[in-house]
Amino acid sequence: DLAAMGATPAWVSLALTLPKVDHQWLTEFSHSLFAVLDRYHVDLIGGDTTGGPLSLTLTAQGILPKDQGLFRHQAKVGDWIFVSGTLGDSAAGLSLLLNNCKISDESDRYLVQRHLRPTPRVELGLALRAFSRCAIDISDGLLADLGHILERSQVGAEIELDNIPLSTHLTAKYSEQEALHFALTGGEDYELCFTVSDDKRSEMEQILRSQGIKVSCIGK
Repeated sequence: DLAAMGATPAWVSLALTLPKVDHQWLTEFSHSLFAVLDRYHVDLIGGDTTGGPLSLTLTAQGILPKDQGLFRHQAKVGDWIFVSGTLGDSAAGLSLLLNNCKISDESDRYLVQRHLRPTPRVELGLALRAFSRCAIDISDGLLADLGHILERSQVGAEIELDNIPLSTHLTAKYSEQEALHFALTGGEDYELCFTVSDDKRSEMEQILRSQGIKVSCIGK
């Protein structure tokens, strides 16, 4: 959510409810949590712990310069539509887990990890402040989340299905139709979908390429 706004992550608070004190679980959870927080220079500033059914509530806060936010309602007619990374991997990984499939090869492991450990696109969100005013994170699936932009911005869209970025791991395990279904409707990829005006597209693509950030133009 912070990346989709173009914000710099700053702090989180954590409310943790546990049925019992499990030191091994707490150690592993803490190591995993701080691996992400330290990667993005985020501090855990407080919260609460209590007894009860396992529940974790994180509140994340960030910093955003005035008038530089990326909002759903600011797409314009003629904007190009971009997405980051590849789509559908997380949904495919979840399908493997829910169907108790044997995780037997590299593609299986990749898809499952993309579900369990998505990558926050913080660097992209920060870079987009210079080129875009409209973005959303893909949590409900591309069609649903792009639909939120279209509704709020009162515009339509044309999407080129051949331009939807699919990973080689996804296409190795599933047919083209199944892979596209995961990409369009699956969700929880947490990639960014954003729009860029025609006059800023070339410079944006050049800057992102120089930073090693992969994005794909999927429509207009």
